Amino acid sequence: MSGSLPAHDIPDPVPSAAIPVSPGSVSVHDHPGGHDWVSSLGFGAHVRHLLAVTGLDWRVLAIAAGVSPRTVGRLLGAGRPLRRIRTTDARRLLLLDRDDLALLEAQQVGAAATARRVRALLESGQPIGRVCTELDIGHHEVLRLAAGRAARCSAMVRIRALASCQNHRLWAHVDDEETDEAEEASR
Repeated sequence: MSGSLPAHDIPDPVPSAAIPVSPGSVSVHDHPGGHDWVSSLGFGAHVRHLLAVTGLDWRVLAIAAGVSPRTVGRLLGAGRPLRRIRTTDARRLLLLDRDDLALLEAQQVGAAATARRVRALLESGQPIGRVCTELDIGHHEVLRLAAGRAARCSAMVRIRALASCQNHRLWAHVDDEETDEAEEASR
């Protein structure tokens, strides 16, 4: 599920000296919209490095970091290049690492919204094998989710299902995260 960014366009990891150590290490600009901005220089390289070491899809990284997939896509060369990004997005990207992503594999969350997304993917004509690959789970688990028989799933499966719906333009199933949060609060 690589969307419009082919894997072969990802360069070798950049030396850590080329990646800003914090958003404060690059000049910050005030913006009338209420956001502080930093130069985007180095953030695309940081995202490419994370992609290379984790093997995850760029949309998954964006969602895991809490950054707009559009912003991450543009950092990676999809669309018009970004000269600057919001300080909050820069900080979120810099704080995301391989250990955090591994923790998402172990963290269990409510599966209701994920089940709806899996059903939407299958009903849209996506082959079950592709859904298994995109969610990185087995055939049996995809069927359990689609049937609503799984009460919980990993946070990473939730993120991958959301990224897959974005990738396949199933927009009605992208914005139901508040359902996930309500489920978690009730437990």
